Amino acid sequence: MLFNIFEFARKTFAPNEETINADSYSSLYGSWGATILTLSQVAIVMLTLWWLPRTLIPLPAFAIQGACAVALGVAGLRYAAHPTCIQARIYRTVASAYLLAFYAILSWYTWR
Repeated sequence: MLFNIFEFARKTFAPNEETINADSYSSLYGSWGATILTLSQVAIVMLTLWWLPRTLIPLPAFAIQGACAVALGVAGLRYAAHPTCIQARIYRTVASAYLLAFYAILSWYTWR
């Protein structure tokens, strides 16, 4: 799921960023479809974290993960509504930051 988030978000572009004869998720599914693909994976990640025992993922860690997921959702929805170069870059950057934060939070609560 986390790889899919990376894959879907990194190949999502504004219309004028698209490369001719190169498929991307945004060219295949549009800005909304590409965003929904990514956010569906985020939802699965959050559901998986929720089902894990609280000894593995304490509530504060889950809440922080949720806040990061919301930030990615907001960036994705802003991009989908207005697929400009700036919004697309912000979306890709927030998706990368989400993945880094995911593993950092998981590591912190696992190894502390």
